[in-house]
Amino acid sequence: GHMLNGMPYNSILQNIKDFIYVFHMPLFFFISGYLFSYKNGLKDKKYLEFMKKKALRLLLPYFVFNIIFFLPKILMSDFIVDQVEISFEYLLDMLLIPRRSSLGHLWFLFGLFLIYALSPIWDYIIRKNKKILWVLIIVLFMVLYIFPLNTNIFAINDLCNDTLYFVIGLLVAKISKEKLEKFFTKKNFIIYLIIYASIFTMWILSRNNVTSMLLCTTDIFMLCIIPITFKISNKLFDELGSYSFS
Repeated sequence: GHMLNGMPYNSILQNIKDFIYVFHMPLFFFISGYLFSYKNGLKDKKYLEFMKKKALRLLLPYFVFNIIFFLPKILMSDFIVDQVEISFEYLLDMLLIPRRSSLGHLWFLFGLFLIYALSPIWDYIIRKNKKILWVLIIVLFMVLYIFPLNTNIFAINDLCNDTLYFVIGLLVAKISKEKLEKFFTKKNFIIYLIIYASIFTMWILSRNNVTSMLLCTTDIFMLCIIPITFKISNKLFDELGSYSFS
């Protein structure tokens, strides 16, 4: 997707890119929410210490890579699509609007840090674990997905979409592995495929926020269902995964 930015390409590649972009960042936030909940939220953690670690892990690479990429983009400005400039206004934009930074593709690091800044709220929902709380918070972010706040300041527009999946990740982590295995059986798999095919067809016929949300959700759940249903495991991928951030 990033390679295709600024290049002419055909409708087949466009459709593939559109499909991947429906779920690739929500999946990242879903996994982040899942792990936050799986590790018991803020239990036995002090909020300020927790946020300090997140700042080092997320904000430090965000700012370092943006600074590193600023100079070559200035020097190569005649040959690249993503233009940068030396001005106070542009530097202010880099701080306030992550997508306008010299390496705007890293907006999600900034965005995830902001979501973690709300971790006392997520921790409260996890600890209470009441159905009404889950319903209210999921409905709230479903509405924000369909009717997002139209501003790129602090990546709010993007976070209107992706926070929904962070919250769904929080919820899924509360479901035991035994319950998931009982629900995601090979007998039920054909039903999931039919549901998925129906939603995918709806998205193909009408690409809007509602069908994108439905397709995104089913994409993520299919990625959860398949390894559980067919007991897929790979030691090499597990080992590589443990070093994925590095």
